[in-house]
Amino acid sequence: GIDCSGFMLVTFKSQFGIEMPRSTDMQVKLGEPVPKSELQIGDLVFFKTGSRERHVGVYIGDSQFMHASTREGVKISSLDNKYWKKTYWTSKRIFS
Repeated sequence: GIDCSGFMLVTFKSQFGIEMPRSTDMQVKLGEPVPKSELQIGDLVFFKTGSRERHVGVYIGDSQFMHASTREGVKISSLDNKYWKKTYWTSKRIFS
């Protein structure tokens, strides 16, 4: 399988020609912060899923984001889901 940051690396390179760092900790340093209420398709959404664990996905509209889980593979989830609401951390816009 692929993990979340690896999925972002492959997706942004293949779809947009954008080189991404390998880790979520480095990916969160990219782009400009964007409020959750102003998300646009293609924005990165980040979550704190544990004391040191981080998770990243890409916003696809309608409060949905696409991400990868090493256990479940690539999937679409809702930002309105109780778990993702609780663990939401920040969002970044890579494109202007």
